Amino acid sequence: PAGLMPLRQDASPWLTAALWAVILAAAALSLWVLGSVVVQPGSDGYHHTLIAQAIAEGGRIPDGLAPLTWLVTFTYHFGYHVFVAVLNWMTGISVVALVPIAAQLLKAAAALAVAFLTEAVGERRLGGIVAAVVTGLVCVFPAAYVNWGRNTQVAGLVILAVLLGVVWLWCGARPAWRTAGLIALLAVGLALVHYRVTLMAALGCLVIIVGRGWQARWGWPQWRTRIGHGAAMVAVALLLTLPWIWQVRSNGSVGYSAAVGM
Repeated sequence: PAGLMPLRQDASPWLTAALWAVILAAAALSLWVLGSVVVQPGSDGYHHTLIAQAIAEGGRIPDGLAPLTWLVTFTYHFGYHVFVAVLNWMTGISVVALVPIAAQLLKAAAALAVAFLTEAVGERRLGGIVAAVVTGLVCVFPAAYVNWGRNTQVAGLVILAVLLGVVWLWCGARPAWRTAGLIALLAVGLALVHYRVTLMAALGCLVIIVGRGWQARWGWPQWRTRIGHGAAMVAVALLLTLPWIWQVRSNGSVGYSAAVGM
C-alpha cells in the first residue's frame, strides 16, 4: 500500500526464491506428516470440524449448531471455519479431510507471516528467510498448536504477525489512509478469527506506536496525525464487527436444547 517503507535493502531474485522455497518446504513437510491421518488429533479438532460442517451445510454463519449437536447458540470466533467451508465448496473435498489439511498449511502461512514481520522490522530479506526457517521447519510451535487442534489460534497468530508488521511500517512512513484501511481490515479479520489474539494485537499495536513515536521524537503534529488515523481505524473496525458483537451480546450464555424423552 502507498505510504509503506520499502521492506528490505538486500532484496534479490535469489533471496526471494529462497524465501518461497522455505515456505513451500514447510507446506510440503506439514502435509507429508499427515500420512494416513483421517481426522485431526487433539481435543479441539472435533468442534472445529463440527462448526465448519455447519457453515458448509447451511451456507451461512449459524445461529446454533442444531441438529448436529444440542448447542442452540453460537458465539465462537468463526474465521477459520469459514475458510474451511469455502474450500469445501470450491473443491468438493469433505470438511473432515479439509480441517487437518488447512491446519497443516497454516504452519507454512505462519512461517511466511513471521518472515514478513521480521523483514519489516529489520529491512533485510535474509532476516525474513531465517525467521521462516525457524518458524516453519525448526520450532515446536506452531507445529504443536496444530497437533493440539488449536487451529483458530494459529490462524489468529498468522494475522497478528502481518498486522504488527504493517503497523510497524505505518509508523515509520508518511501516514496514508490506504494503509490505515488495510490495518482496520486486518483487525476485523483477526477479531473474527480469535478473540484472545485480538487482545494481544491491541496491546502489541499500542506498544509499537508509542515505542516508535518515542524513538523518532514525534512532535505534536505527528502524534495528532497518528491519533486521527488510529481513531478512524478503530471506528471502521468496530463498525464492521458490530453485527457480530451484537450476535455475541445477544447470546451471552451457551444454550443447550432440552433433552426430552421417556
